[in-house]
Amino acid sequence: MSKKILSLFLAILCLASVLVSCADNGANEGTTPITEAGVESGNAAATEAVTEAETVPANLADNLPESKNFNDEFVILSRKSTMYELESQETTGDIVADGVTARNQAVEERFGVTITVVGTPGEWGDRDAYIALVKSSVASGKSDYDLMSTHSAYIVNLGLAGLSYNMNELSQIDFSKKWWSEFYAENVEINGMVFSAVGDIDYTLYEFMMALFVNKKIAGDYGVTDLYDTVKDGSWTFERMMQNVKKVSYDANGNQTADQGDIFGFGLGGHTGRMCATVWDTQMTVKNAEGVQTLNLPNEKYLDVYNTIYHAVYDNTQNVLFINDNSKIINEFAEQRLLYLSEAIGSTKKFKNMTDEYAIIPFPKYNADQKTYISSSRDYMSAIAVPSSIDNPEMVGTVVEAMCMYGYKKITPEYYDVTLKFKYVSDADGVEMLDIIRDNVRHDFAMTFTNSLNLMYSIMGDNLRNGAADLTSTLSGNVKSWKKQISAIYDTYASLKK
Repeated sequence: MSKKILSLFLAILCLASVLVSCADNGANEGTTPITEAGVESGNAAATEAVTEAETVPANLADNLPESKNFNDEFVILSRKSTMYELESQETTGDIVADGVTARNQAVEERFGVTITVVGTPGEWGDRDAYIALVKSSVASGKSDYDLMSTHSAYIVNLGLAGLSYNMNELSQIDFSKKWWSEFYAENVEINGMVFSAVGDIDYTLYEFMMALFVNKKIAGDYGVTDLYDTVKDGSWTFERMMQNVKKVSYDANGNQTADQGDIFGFGLGGHTGRMCATVWDTQMTVKNAEGVQTLNLPNEKYLDVYNTIYHAVYDNTQNVLFINDNSKIINEFAEQRLLYLSEAIGSTKKFKNMTDEYAIIPFPKYNADQKTYISSSRDYMSAIAVPSSIDNPEMVGTVVEAMCMYGYKKITPEYYDVTLKFKYVSDADGVEMLDIIRDNVRHDFAMTFTNSLNLMYSIMGDNLRNGAADLTSTLSGNVKSWKKQISAIYDTYASLKK
């Protein structure tokens, strides 16, 4: 069975809430290992399981020990606002929360640990206090925490401050597995060190994963019929999207002016302007022959991309609605006034009163030359790091890998089911679209380290919001400082390598 087919099969099971999953399959999860002796004894079930295990793609295989008793507490320091994605609760009937509980119980029972989650303020404005707390803990020489989970936009600062453990030295963690964002790991790795990671251990990865929502009724009313086929055949481009967008313009409130309350072809907020730098592959930095990230701004592609999104917004005010406030632009779609909305998957929580059906598809390619669809996430999502002061690396590596793996198998399916339950579970095409979006999420260097790069990643979105027609001078004015900041990051990692 191919990776694509198996992944699609898993997703269909997930969305339908069918509990016959890989979590119960010993061949997948290692809970019922098949030995040579078992096969030789004529055990038919064992033989069948061996055959199935051989068909599981490497990136879905459970390579952890069958069981191990660490007889220890595993303590996670989490920002308070997202403790729900890590902390077990009593079974309540909320299937996502129950999935978190099931995940934690599976890890605890298999590896003889007790998972404890400690909450502390950890929003963007709390970043200095969060880092100070970790610094104090590490300096004390005690292993207060085994894992940290917080806002992805500043978690790399923990590594730069020498407070994070190199996760590449935790042999149990395998970033090539489906439950990790391998692209993130590749782009934060410097001198062989990975100090933070993103994966299914925290399901805000999905909550803040960007996608394109489509109102099916408006699409039908205006003759937009190619919702899925163009994605599947690779021809879904921004030019194709804008052709559809320009079909939709209706003065719903009758005031003879295009404004909120009318129907528009495309609605976007400030983050979409920012994410275009990623999903349209502007390569703000590139690796040189030695594998070192180097500044690649300004470059022609970046300026062309900004020019494209700028003119799409400001030259088509009858068809395109730009509102920097995310909640307001989401509300426009929820009230059925947009054909397309570019926003995070978690936005569907606000669509519960919609009567129109909607589809979810990837953001379009920049043009026909772009080989694959590329997705992005809002940096509010959680990322993890391991404190440099841990005293049992084997336990930490094992538990972190297990939590991420079981998160993929026990929580992510339930999150999809709850979040996308609005007439979506029976949509097989939609399942395939989700697979495309998830498999192509990128967290590039400029995005991940933006807090150390004078918010380089925000330039495109900020200037789109401000109506700046050209970015050349803005980019040129920052080149010198960005180069110094990139060098400083590498110098810091070099000092930590010693």
